[in-house]
Amino acid sequence: MSEFLQSLRMILFSQGVYIVLGLLTIGLVNAETHVDGYQATKIDKENYYELPTRDVELEQLIEANKTRKKGDRYIFKPLLVRFDATIQQLPKKANTDYLLNALSMMGIEELPQAKHQMFIRGENNTVIAVYVEEQLAKSMLKHLKPEQQWHFDAIHSYNYHRGPALLLTHIEPVKTKMVDNATQ
Repeated sequence: MSEFLQSLRMILFSQGVYIVLGLLTIGLVNAETHVDGYQATKIDKENYYELPTRDVELEQLIEANKTRKKGDRYIFKPLLVRFDATIQQLPKKANTDYLLNALSMMGIEELPQAKHQMFIRGENNTVIAVYVEEQLAKSMLKHLKPEQQWHFDAIHSYNYHRGPALLLTHIEPVKTKMVDNATQ
C-alpha cells in the first residue's frame, strides 16, 4: 500500500471511521480495484436497480444499522433498499461530501449527483435525515408536500450513530391494499 494511502487510512481509523465489507475490515480502494470479488460498480440512473436489493421496514432498518458510538461510521458496498415512509420535510441544500466520498471509496465510478437532504418518517414516527438525488430533489420540490406517504428506493452506503445513510433515488405512490367487498 502506498505511503499516502497508509497515512490516509491511519487518519480515517483514528477518527473512528471504519471501512467494512461484510465482517472484514478492508483498506481503501480505487475505481479499478475489485472489492471482495466484485468489479467496481457504476451507479447511474440506468443501473440503480443492478445493486443488491432488499425490501425493508424503515424503523427496523434504522434500529439494525446504528453504530455503537457517536462518530463511528461503517462504510460498505452499497445496496438498494425499498421502504414506505412519510415526507416530514422537503429537500433542502446540504453538504453531501461524506456520502460521495463513501461511495467513491467503495469503487463507485459514476457518482450520483446529490446536493440535498430531507427528513422522512416511518410508521412509528421514527424520523431520519436522508440524502436526495439531484433530479429527484428538484421534482419533489415542484410536486410534493410534507405529510404525504410514498414508496422510496434508496442507496444504503454506510451506517452512523443515528442509523443508515440513505440516498433516495426514486419514489412512487404507496400501493394500497384492495378490499374485497364480497368477503366482508
